[in-house]
Amino acid sequence: MQSAYRFVLVVLSSLMLTGCEEPRIDTSSDQALAESLSKVRESLPSEQRAKFDELSGELAIGGVLASAFTKNTISILTVMQPYDGLNGAEFIKKVEQKKAEKAAEKIAERLGKISILEEKLAAFESEREKLADIVVENTRLLHDEDAFISSPDLFVSITNGLSIPIAQINFNYTLKSPDRAVPWDDGEGFFFH
Repeated sequence: MQSAYRFVLVVLSSLMLTGCEEPRIDTSSDQALAESLSKVRESLPSEQRAKFDELSGELAIGGVLASAFTKNTISILTVMQPYDGLNGAEFIKKVEQKKAEKAAEKIAERLGKISILEEKLAAFESEREKLADIVVENTRLLHDEDAFISSPDLFVSITNGLSIPIAQINFNYTLKSPDRAVPWDDGEGFFFH
């Protein structure tokens, strides 16, 4: 008789505990998901409901956008699958954690790009400093009037202060005077070998 009372007490206790359990997200079907999201939302305190709505909306929109940019159809069940079995507070915590991880990844990626750009800038500055060792003097621009088409000839004296020989130098020019707004002449693509 005492064991029967004990059995009834255990069954009633388990039923009471089951009835008090917080609702959890169920991704077994579209209908189960919709019902469980509604129950989970209602179980949250009012200050957390807005956060729940915001995060679940972001996930749904993210799934729609992912479907739009890929050939695969991504259902809301697939998007919500990682959150199956979570209650409202656990859902909010996990989504915010994933958002923070993605933000940290983006920051790390951008910092890597900045690092690469800084290296390229340092290399450029180093190369630009080397250009100071190349001196261009006695620049003259002459036009060959005897030719069928008048073509400019650029004459320069170059002093190479580098420790290595120069294979080729390219010049662009603009011929202008201080009292004139429009240049007299300009050209590009003069190569010296």
